[in-house]
Amino acid sequence: MARALLENYKVFGFEKADSTKLSFTLSRKDLASKAGTTYETVVRVLAELSKNNIILAEGKSIHILNMDELMALSLPKHKKTK
Repeated sequence: MARALLENYKVFGFEKADSTKLSFTLSRKDLASKAGTTYETVVRVLAELSKNNIILAEGKSIHILNMDELMALSLPKHKKTK
């Protein structure tokens, strides 16, 4: 999901009047498709990101509040070996 939101940002950027609001936000269904997950999972993940003050989901709009944290979440996790 973090990667899908970052791709959305890279393609469309932020609104000129609001430096945190994506100028165009993909639909939840399109975000699910982009992230390879379900609509329900998108809704849950967006709620979790919002709860952690990484994004603000405001109706159909999304604000990125913490770009660094969103970028960190988008990085692949490496499994530790013993």
